Amino acid sequence: MNRFLNGLNNLSYRLRRRCFMVDGRAHYARVSEECWRALEDICIYERISLQQLVEQVLRNNAQRGLSVELDLFALAYFQAACEPNSLHKLKPANLLPC
Repeated sequence: MNRFLNGLNNLSYRLRRRCFMVDGRAHYARVSEECWRALEDICIYERISLQQLVEQVLRNNAQRGLSVELDLFALAYFQAACEPNSLHKLKPANLLPC
């Protein structure tokens, strides 16, 4: 745990903005580089594209801004991953925050 906490000092909170076209509309998200990397890792594990992940997030939870939704999704996903034997039972749509 201490090694992980010490590693936090090496992280930057540089924000990066990306645009996604969903249902003919442009949706923008601005999250940290670390969050984008986490989302890309999730996509690799789930065998979906980042575009598909964004579409699912928007369709299932669009009451907050896309940036907040993506942050919460990544957090919820990795929290679920900490539970024993949990990820193989869940699909991406099941991991969306309430």
